[in-house]
Amino acid sequence: MGLPLAHPTVRSGMEINQTKPANHSKQYKESLTKIKIMKKLNLIGVSTILILLLLNIGCKKDDETQPENQDPKVFTVETVSVPEAMSQSNDPGAQQTASYMNMMNSMAGYGSMMIPPDKSSSLNLKDGETEIITWEFNEDGNNYSVKLKITETSTYIKWEMIISGMLDGHQLNNFTYLMAMENKDGSGSSFTVYDFENRGDILMTMNWYESGGTTYFTFEVPEDILITMQVAADGSGELELKEWQNGAYVLDFRAVWDASGHGEAWDYDNGEIFDHTEW
Repeated sequence: MGLPLAHPTVRSGMEINQTKPANHSKQYKESLTKIKIMKKLNLIGVSTILILLLLNIGCKKDDETQPENQDPKVFTVETVSVPEAMSQSNDPGAQQTASYMNMMNSMAGYGSMMIPPDKSSSLNLKDGETEIITWEFNEDGNNYSVKLKITETSTYIKWEMIISGMLDGHQLNNFTYLMAMENKDGSGSSFTVYDFENRGDILMTMNWYESGGTTYFTFEVPEDILITMQVAADGSGELELKEWQNGAYVLDFRAVWDASGHGEAWDYDNGEIFDHTEW
């Protein structure tokens, strides 16, 4: 079977139980949402940047060691172009939509985390279906090994980054930091990042898939933020952002745009539209 990827769903009209100033404005609402998202993304970023920094340093520790593994399978994440009419617009709805699109595009950088450094060794198992690539890091109190497990079937490829040892004061034992899957026919992929500081909680997930000429994206920080987006072959699309409130995701922002990049956006408060712009 191929990689199972969930189709994004749409919910709206759910009440938000949140205290706000009596005379709250669009600017207040936008600032509140952006602050919430950035706080969560910053937490993700701290963990990710730490891993990337340590991996990059590890690559430079032994220039004399030549890689034994050649051409490992590379994980990819689909990206989309932000329409020029949207990116150049001064409309706040257009700017907010473009910022979310750029944020989702930036997730493609996670693919670089699954490229083994020069200082690594390779072992093929299961008649070539599984490859395990390992390397070690030992510096500044961080002493750990990384095992990148790449499994290939007839329909998909799976990557697992497993860490053992001391990382940023946390003792890990075969901890799966990142897991990714990609359909071999190029129709979709997904990845999940786990929190080594909270013993396996999911930091975030992202997936995309193509169907009928339309590409669907989902980005989620569980029980916090959910962004879904779909982009047609002609460049038109739709994006929704939901926040977790009282045990469910609640629609907070929605935007649609046509093939020329012109569109409109809606902000929601207490389950109702309170602002609408066009560009």
